[in-house]
Amino acid sequence: MDVEGQSAKTAISGPVAIGASIAAFAVIATILVLVMGGGSSSDSSAPPTTAAPASTTAPTSTTAPAAAAPTTAPTATDPAGPQPVGADPAALARASVQLAPLMSDGFQCWTGSGTIIDPSGMILTNSHVVASEPDCRWESMTVAITDRTDSPAEPTYLAEVAGFDPIIDVATLRIVSDMDGNPVNLTDLPFVNVGDSDTVEVGDALTMFGYPAIGGNTISVTNGIVSGFSREAGIDDQRAWIKTDATISGGNSGGGAIDSSGNLVGIPTTAGIRGELTADCRVLEDTNGDGTVDGTDSCIPIGGFLNGLRPIRLAADVISAVRSGDTADPTIGADPVDVISTAWAGTPLFGPDVTLGDELTEIVDTLPADSPQVCAFWEYDGMQDGALYDTVWYFDGTVIDESSSFNSTWSGGSFGTWWACATNTDGIGTGSLEFAIFVEGEQLASGAMYVGDGHLPMFYQINNLSDSEICYVFASPTLAALWGGDRLGETETVMLGDSIQLPLTTGQWDVLLQGCDQQPLETYFDFFMADGAQINFPKLAD
Repeated sequence: MDVEGQSAKTAISGPVAIGASIAAFAVIATILVLVMGGGSSSDSSAPPTTAAPASTTAPTSTTAPAAAAPTTAPTATDPAGPQPVGADPAALARASVQLAPLMSDGFQCWTGSGTIIDPSGMILTNSHVVASEPDCRWESMTVAITDRTDSPAEPTYLAEVAGFDPIIDVATLRIVSDMDGNPVNLTDLPFVNVGDSDTVEVGDALTMFGYPAIGGNTISVTNGIVSGFSREAGIDDQRAWIKTDATISGGNSGGGAIDSSGNLVGIPTTAGIRGELTADCRVLEDTNGDGTVDGTDSCIPIGGFLNGLRPIRLAADVISAVRSGDTADPTIGADPVDVISTAWAGTPLFGPDVTLGDELTEIVDTLPADSPQVCAFWEYDGMQDGALYDTVWYFDGTVIDESSSFNSTWSGGSFGTWWACATNTDGIGTGSLEFAIFVEGEQLASGAMYVGDGHLPMFYQINNLSDSEICYVFASPTLAALWGGDRLGETETVMLGDSIQLPLTTGQWDVLLQGCDQQPLETYFDFFMADGAQINFPKLAD
């Protein structure tokens, strides 16, 4: 039986805003994980058995074909013209720019990074860095240039958006004027050669250039290696993401991932709410200058973790847009599509992987602790392209930002199936795992299960000894944040005087029974489930 999403366990029924859920459960994780790829590296202080899942790969609809990856890499540098800066770090820093959208009153909404890829002033960045949003309908995009690496970048030019692809989170800019609005015709800016991301291999060294919001406006350089690759449904390419252990913190989004020869091969992309997702990330400094250190400030990444890079090959189309003189309107997020009244999602199913045909390889009720990946799969209806949605993973009741995706743009059509995977090469660990789908801040559905050794398949029995009909049964691990989906299904009920057996796994569970009016009948907290367990409604006196 369908029921509008049970949300936090303190709630009875009805949808819940994603912001409230995160506020309640977004505790700093003790393990270190990846955004939008696969794998993780564990904090030495955290035992392996408490590792949480890591990256999320964004899914696609079964009703629409997967978007084909660009068939050719971006155009290489003309050997007869100006030459790229090469592999010298100081020179690469001067080809990296800080971007800031400004509103008409001069308010700076946020900052991001970009890389100059042509001496005429073409810049590659993330689409979320330049997107217009309801609270920031910016009018000018400032390009700040680094002259000295020990000094803040200096606002020098204004740019317009030329290429814009929110699905892969890539955009291009074109410098059009100086800060006073006077047109410029640039020919000699320092620039980075656009490389071939298909030649990148595991173990290759990478250097990240960008302007993290923490610690001022000077250029930041971090080193790492290629840790692997992840595919993403909806992108017809085995390299939808390049994974790296190099640090990518807030403000680095849109910068450059440079190989040892000085070629731009990837774009650091910390996906999420304006890209501010990092692992074990703590707010310690007033980065937005409002005089208060709070949740509106950028966080500092603590420890080592894996992050996602968009391969440069996927940016071929948006690079072509700037070279051909096109102009794009970066209005994504300014007027979200309203599908609150029509959107529906089924209870997610779990499995270890997804096939190339976008189906779970198998449906499971639990996974071993050393499993490197878990995937959630669900049906949907009533959606519309352009709507904003979130896919949120929880481990023992804590939102795992690095596994989740926030403020993504829906591109799967009105109905079909969708999936998301979370990966940790050290194993997903032992604990309770949850997955929830939100659309425009409202929870549509969620599911929960135990992962780790010792959680065996079993059946428990519900005995309705009352004069009330049981129409909904929710069960989730005791440490879980949400109730999950109705375990009776769409049509099953438990009539007065009847019993029903339901599958589960052994462990400590919370169980909620509801009547047909979605009002609670009884709640059983911290109930130990073993094969043959009996739940009586109403509770029998001891």
